[in-house]
Amino acid sequence: MNLWHDKSYIAPSGPEWVERGYAMYDVHSVRIQFVYTEEQKEANRRAHTVADEGQALVMAAEARNSVMNPLMDAIAQNFVCYQYEDTEPAPFRSCQWDLFFWCNDFSNTLHGYGLSGRDYSYFTLSFNENQTVEKRAEVCWRLLQFLEHRCRKNRNLDVAVQHSIWYDYEKIEKDADRMKCLLAGRSCTYGSKDGKFLFDNGIFCFRPKYAKRQLYRVSDSEVLALCWKLGLTDDASDGGPLAAGRCSA
Repeated sequence: MNLWHDKSYIAPSGPEWVERGYAMYDVHSVRIQFVYTEEQKEANRRAHTVADEGQALVMAAEARNSVMNPLMDAIAQNFVCYQYEDTEPAPFRSCQWDLFFWCNDFSNTLHGYGLSGRDYSYFTLSFNENQTVEKRAEVCWRLLQFLEHRCRKNRNLDVAVQHSIWYDYEKIEKDADRMKCLLAGRSCTYGSKDGKFLFDNGIFCFRPKYAKRQLYRVSDSEVLALCWKLGLTDDASDGGPLAAGRCSA
């Protein structure tokens, strides 16, 4: 079994949000795929001619399913899986299921070759967003332990854990509301334009210099990121050295 961790979906700024207490490292899904080794690919090329290519594709698909279908059946026996059986185990927006199953169908992957039903050669198991970050991590750990115990000697099994970051938007909004007063009225270069931050009908915005009607809404996360970059804190809101002047962001 080949296990690897995919962190490509984590934004470069993500670790800073985690470090500052506004986010937590999370897991999004696990991708499980049957992959031939280079030796097997070469052997398959030598064994089949162009004339019997169609038959070879069907035989290979059936062989992959004979490995991957029982594996998914075993996973479903040990974890509560949504969209795997005909009857769902719990409501979708509940925390009572662990893994959301998805795979392709032979009507898409081998259309016109006479096969029907699920193509298990590649499937994904997504974690339940209604569960806590800690619960998703625990389910992921149990799943990887299960796969390691059952499939450690399987050279064809490729397992990829897609990592993500969970953001505490409630805390971000709360703290951004407190910090907006530090930016309001400040002259600033924002998005390559000179201007000022201000409130417009209760909405925090940036107005470019000389623009009477043009306003850009500034998100809560942008407010906090700007304050971090400028070193602004609540202590500077009452006439401190960082509470006034120009900034560049």
